[in-house]
Amino acid sequence: MKKNGFTLTEVIVTLLLSGILLLVLTCQFIALSRFSAALKDRVEAAREARIVTRHMARVLRFAKVNPNPAFASDRLTVTVEGGHFIGEFPIDTVCYYELDNSLTPASFDFNNGTSKISLSQAVTSFTASYNSVTEEIMLQLQFTKNNATVPIQTTIKVLGQ
Repeated sequence: MKKNGFTLTEVIVTLLLSGILLLVLTCQFIALSRFSAALKDRVEAAREARIVTRHMARVLRFAKVNPNPAFASDRLTVTVEGGHFIGEFPIDTVCYYELDNSLTPASFDFNNGTSKISLSQAVTSFTASYNSVTEEIMLQLQFTKNNATVPIQTTIKVLGQ
């Protein structure tokens, strides 16, 4: 006599295989979600780095070489030649970039002598040096968003007189 249906062994094997497949798919979904979040943080840190370094290049290339740009204690001080940036710097202006660690999160600011602008809250370290022979400012910044870190090292040729 033949009965239609499945045996208990067939049902158990099917449930076991379905459970394993579901477990694998769940692990893949979790890994993909974590990767996506890490990638988003890295893209955000890179975006912040691009904005800050573009601003710095725009301003620092018109820094005067006399007096030399100076870096001390998370602060880069330069004198920007007057006449650049249409109205923004009508005369020679002392301005600076500063990493303010007294705030949480730390703030990377630009001060043009009259106002202070917060450029980023993703900068976690900042160093600069000036090479008087090549007239270049070397910058090292580190941008961090959650667990993603983007180190930036760049050189800006000073065109000021």
